[in-house]
Amino acid sequence: MDFLIEALEVYFSDLVDHIEKIWDTLENCKELIEGVHDAHQSLLSNKINDIMRVLTIFSVIILPLALITGIYGMNVGLPLGRSPFAFIIIVVSMIIVIIGMLVYFKYKDWI
Repeated sequence: MDFLIEALEVYFSDLVDHIEKIWDTLENCKELIEGVHDAHQSLLSNKINDIMRVLTIFSVIILPLALITGIYGMNVGLPLGRSPFAFIIIVVSMIIVIIGMLVYFKYKDWI
């Protein structure tokens, strides 16, 4: 029996070498996959940040317009309430607010 074990020892050591090479290859593949996963997560995070920036800018621009519209939607006496040019003045003031905010955002390099 010892003779059989000694004769097969060469084959077993060769088998161990092959298994170690396969194990090293698997570890390299695992590290590569982890690197690709991290890169994908980073790209996804950057894309989400860009989308959130655009949505935030949009909501900040809409907020003052909604405030002006809400105030003038109330059934109380308001400035320019009886003026025939009230609608035009309010629309122009809203456009000025939008342009002012866009200029400010551009100045801050947010857009």
